[in-house]
Amino acid sequence: MVVSLRSEAVFSFGSVLEIYGVGSAPLSVRIDGSAPPQIFDKASFDHESSAWHFDAALRMGTLYVVVPPGTREVAVQLAEGPQPQP
Repeated sequence: MVVSLRSEAVFSFGSVLEIYGVGSAPLSVRIDGSAPPQIFDKASFDHESSAWHFDAALRMGTLYVVVPPGTREVAVQLAEGPQPQP
């Protein structure tokens, strides 16, 4: 799955992607080709500028990705299993 983001006035501080129903932690997360750190503690994740967090207990697996401001490409390789619904 690839998501492209363009910086606009609304997203001048960055974005947080929330992807529901992914089932299990992704095999990889990349922002502009680089792997951001995985943060295991949601409270710590909320203070990051570029990172990802997976919550297996929420909505059949929820992936959060913090994306810094600017034009960005986020690529997520999901494990086999339930796929996000549009």
